[in-house]
Amino acid sequence: MSPAASSPDDAGEPVVDLATRLQLRADRVTWKRAGDEVIALELDGDEYLAARGSGAELWQRLAEPVTGAELAAWMTEHYGIDLERAEADVLVFLTEVSQRGLLRAI
Repeated sequence: MSPAASSPDDAGEPVVDLATRLQLRADRVTWKRAGDEVIALELDGDEYLAARGSGAELWQRLAEPVTGAELAAWMTEHYGIDLERAEADVLVFLTEVSQRGLLRAI
């Protein structure tokens, strides 16, 4: 995925790239950390989500405004992976969360 402008797309979801500052939408999801796992409940439906390991860490960091680049740098520092892989992994994670309507651009 290539970097794009940071405006919302037609569905009202923020464009996912490494430069846009994103945050979880508290009006659409509630979540709790339980050990090494995050359990989240979508407020407009009956689905819950679970994330473990690096996914739980990324989710927790999205509670505050953060860019994909900042998340990738954190993954590189804490997991010892190269930046290119970290950026790709972060973009996949952010895209999945965004497609559920759970992120907002700041």
